Order: sequence, then C-alpha cells, then structure tokens
Amino acid sequence: EIFRLFDLDKNGVIDFPELFPSTERLPTPPRPNTPDFWKKWCTVVHPGERSPKWHVSGPRELEILLDAANSQDEAARNRKWMSSSFRRLKNKGKSDARCRECLASHLPRGSGPKDRDGVQTLTQAEVHACRRNYADAVLEPTKNIQRIVYDMREQRRALASYRQQLFSVALEPALRQRAEDDRRAVAVGLVGAGHLLNRQRDPDDEAKAEVSEVQGTSFKDLAQECTMRTDQLEDLFSEFLKFADHSERIGRRAFGQMLRSHCPARHFAECDIDAWWEELGRLAIRSEARSGKRRPSTTEGAEQADGASRRLRKAQFPFEHFARWYGLSEVRT
Repeated sequence: EIFRLFDLDKNGVIDFPELFPSTERLPTPPRPNTPDFWKKWCTVVHPGERSPKWHVSGPRELEILLDAANSQDEAARNRKWMSSSFRRLKNKGKSDARCRECLASHLPRGSGPKDRDGVQTLTQAEVHACRRNYADAVLEPTKNIQRIVYDMREQRRALASYRQQLFSVALEPALRQRAEDDRRAVAVGLVGAGHLLNRQRDPDDEAKAEVSEVQGTSFKDLAQECTMRTDQLEDLFSEFLKFADHSERIGRRAFGQMLRSHCPARHFAECDIDAWWEELGRLAIRSEARSGKRRPSTTEGAEQADGASRRLRKAQFPFEHFARWYGLSEVRT
C-alpha cells in the first residue's frame, strides 16, 4: 500500500520526483554563445577591472616587498663586512689571493702562479670565465623574455593575416552584396528625384564622407592593385600597425613618423609630407566616390574644395588607402 502511494504513474518504479515531489528538476539551460558568455564572465563571474597576473596585490605583495627589503639590507651588510675585513687582513700583511680565499668563498679557487703566501692566483682566463658565468645568470632571463616578445610579435602578424583571410572569406562577399544593393537603391531613388543632385551638401556630412569606411579588400587583390607581392604588403601592414591607433587608422603625425621609420636613410621635409598627405586624402576621396559611398555634388565650389583640403589634416585613413597611395608614390622607389 505504501509503494502504491508513491508510485503515482503506476509503472512499478519509484523515481526521484515521485519520492521527493517538492524538489523539481530544473531544466538544463541552453548553451550560451560567445558574446553572452563573455558578458556574463565580465559582469557576474569577474565584475570590475582585473589587474594583470604579474601585478601581485594583497598580503602577498607586502610579503614580497619585505623580502626584497631584507635582501637589500643583507647585501649591504655583507658588502660592508667584506670591505672592513679586507682592510684588516691587508693591514696584517696578507696577500690579495689570501684575502680572496678568506672572504670570497663563493669565487672559484685559482690555478695560476702562487704569491708570497703560497696561494694560487686567478689567471686572466679564469677571471673572464667567472665574469661570463655571472653575466649569463643575469642575461639569460632577459633573453628568454625578449624571445617571448619576438614570438608574440610574430603571432600578432599571423593573427592579422588570419583575420584578413577570415574577412575575405566570411565578410567580404556580404559587404560587397550590401554595397551593390545600396547602389541600386540609390540609383532607383535618383530616377524620380533628379533635383536631389543639385542640393547643397552639409559641411559636416562632407567631412564624415571624406573619412568614412571603405569596403574591405583582401591582401591578394590589394597586392595586385598596388603591383606588390603579398609578403611585401604584409610587411608593410605590420609596420603600419605600429603607428596606427586602436581602430587601425593613421593620422597626419603618425603618417610622417611611419615614413621616416620606413626610410631612415632619407630626409623628408615637412612640405613633402604635407603634399603626400594631401595626395593620400584625394586618393581616399576618389576611392570612396568610385565605391558609391560619396557622390560629389555639382554645386561644390572652390571654397568647399579648400575647406575639404584643410580638413584632411585632421582626417585618419585605413591601411587600404595607404597601400594604394604607397604603390603609386615616390617613397616606394
């Protein structure tokens, strides 16, 4: 009778929900995607800013500081003791080799000729070997760190190449199709509204159009357009990233710094850099006009052209525009 009271579904088996009806099994949550997981990790699991792992904080930091201070005090006491002991031994008539064996027991024994106290001195080769061992003990960790930094630089270059390949495979077709749809929509709208071609352009819109985003191009297509090899273009892109900002765009000041770093043997005058920067700006505007993102108005006058020229000094351009300019400029030669 008791078994029948718990066997609610009459299948002859008492399972967990029948034995504990107040405890309901929660449904399994769906697997989160990457943006949701990252948002939960930053807001729930680890809220706030996290300091780097090489920055020690809390009681451990105080302990490390105390150990460093004690080590420095101990080293200062040992130096003072060795200095005073060396002077006392020399005043008693001991030789340098005998003082070394008495005070510097961490140094190796000499194999050279004996002095007046019968102690073998250190040869020049032993002195060089001892200095080299101490220098290697200090420089070896530095070399390892430099090697890791160089590897990280190569990994960044490889990551940029993979990102460009992913863009050309996954995003580039969609962006091209979207741009083609936008051009078709604009063309259809202009058929019944021809008067829009003669309207005055807003200066703010013009400034935004001059520095607007351009459609991405793969390294292979861009190298063919600039008559360069793909590896040369990748090296140029790696150098471009050193002077670009977080959005991978370069400004007027960084443009001059990159040219001087790219050609250290040449001297570039500021007037030449300004002229090349204007050429880069005009090339970017023509590229955007051909892609359909900026259509020049028929009422633009000389004053508007001068204003656009002045605004180019504050503009920033991506690597695609810079590569096209570099392929045609005299800096390449």
